[in-house]
Amino acid sequence: MDRPRVDYDRLASVYDSRYSVNRLAGIGEALVALAARMGARRVLEVGCGTGYWLGELASHAPFVCGADISIGMLEHARAKLASAPLVAARANALPFTGASFDLIFVVNAIHHFEDPCAFIRGAADLLAAGGALAVIGIDPRLLCRRYFYDYFEGSWERDLRRFPAIGDIVNWLAAAGFARIEYRIVERYRRIFQGDAVLTDPFLQKTSNSLLGLLTDADYELGLRRIEAAIAAGTTEFISDIAFPMIAGWRQPPAGHGARN
Repeated sequence: MDRPRVDYDRLASVYDSRYSVNRLAGIGEALVALAARMGARRVLEVGCGTGYWLGELASHAPFVCGADISIGMLEHARAKLASAPLVAARANALPFTGASFDLIFVVNAIHHFEDPCAFIRGAADLLAAGGALAVIGIDPRLLCRRYFYDYFEGSWERDLRRFPAIGDIVNWLAAAGFARIEYRIVERYRRIFQGDAVLTDPFLQKTSNSLLGLLTDADYELGLRRIEAAIAAGTTEFISDIAFPMIAGWRQPPAGHGARN
């Protein structure tokens, strides 16, 4: 899978501006509901970034912890989460052992991990019996529309290489020994820009998301010129319609104990 590096230290100061457009509240609600359903007391987010999602869970579990490779992102997380342990670590080299957590979750980050399948195996070893791993993020194979793909050459193909398919994640969970696996859409982001209003889309900024951030400056500018040419030619709508599925797997509880759900 294509895993080019994004410099999130450079993006950290502007990263949270994406949530001024849409809080993606369905994701937070799904995580809080999952933690409550399980009675989760020890929660880890891998790829926690600026701590946005950990902040959603901080008042719902006695112990929350975050891990991210970007020091810049963790500095912003620290401003939100004064008491939560935050560690600088790669997803495939987490500094934890044993059954340390009841819930581990990943939001919009697994496509950055060096080996997502190996991460899932490792996460299984860190979960208490009956604990769960939840992975939330887009699968471009399921997207209804993302206008970027029409104007930035090769961006669709790049995302297909970067993002694991939902079926692959399900298979990795099963192979790692998760006893029950659930899948559902927890959020849908839909925006329609009319004509040149698309140029005000915060997600059209090169620093706003990893897809555009990975483009060369020349390819990014070429995509913008294509959008401007489409506007001049009378294109009236630019649509983003993106589904966010959550795939959750549960570790088998010990014999004679019911699953925590």
